[in-house]
Amino acid sequence: MDNTPPPAASPPVPTRSPIPTRVVTEASSVLARSHSPSAHRLGHHQHQQQPQLQQQQRWPRDHVYRRKADGRTEKLVLVLVGLPARGKSYIAHKLVNYLNWTGRRARLFNVGAFRRLASSSSPAADSSPEAAATGADGGGDGASSTAKSGMRHDSEFFSHANARARALRDELAFTVLQELCQWLDSEGDVAVFDATNTTKERRRGVLERCRAHSRKINVIFIESICDDRQVLESNFLQKIRNSPDYRNMPEEEAVKDLRARISNYEAVYETVEDDEQLSYIKLINLQSKVICNRIYGKIAQKIAIDPFG
Repeated sequence: MDNTPPPAASPPVPTRSPIPTRVVTEASSVLARSHSPSAHRLGHHQHQQQPQLQQQQRWPRDHVYRRKADGRTEKLVLVLVGLPARGKSYIAHKLVNYLNWTGRRARLFNVGAFRRLASSSSPAADSSPEAAATGADGGGDGASSTAKSGMRHDSEFFSHANARARALRDELAFTVLQELCQWLDSEGDVAVFDATNTTKERRRGVLERCRAHSRKINVIFIESICDDRQVLESNFLQKIRNSPDYRNMPEEEAVKDLRARISNYEAVYETVEDDEQLSYIKLINLQSKVICNRIYGKIAQKIAIDPFG
């Protein structure tokens, strides 16, 4: 009998636990996608788009202004901004005369003149915006002493706290603006909107209505700022002597009412600022200093340089 002990059994070989099929499938699909031609094309497309997005952020709106304001089909609205007795109507007439001289079809739309006609007690009076478009008197937001509504148009009529009067002023101003846009559609090149437009809310309303009417209309705000006391005193006297608002009113009383009206506007006055993203020209003390922002196009650049240079 063979007493040789049997050979020791070899230790069991450890086996790997199998990778679940679901994991293998997901890993394979991810790997396949990463090496697929479409993945390379997608990655390349995303890589190429990034500089374009950065470029669009770098030029958010200026290139749009340039494109719209260039060309012979340019339609332009010049919106006056400023307190009473700052020379707005003088500037408006100067602009219209200059533009007509250069061969452009330009016209003045004076809100104050329209308001005076609209508030006339005469039933035969023509109160259309067209009849007031060439009004030569100053006072962009002026009115006759008493309107059809029964409201007296003294300094209290121009108070921002007078909600009824403020609504009436806005209604009349936007009526004139609508007539202005229609005139540009039919025959005009440049229209001058002469009113105070002293708040951001009013200017935003003007801009939105112009753009809603036609995307072909470009809008430039022209703000007249005057802090020369000697010039202001001269303007006050000229206004009360020439404006229909103060006809048949003693000079001392007229000056007092005008100063009160200006104080009402000063209480809510907001100068044009860059955060409004507007094209604008600022005239300080008429033309002692001229500031331009986002002025593109042939007509706009001529206006910024020639009449005030």
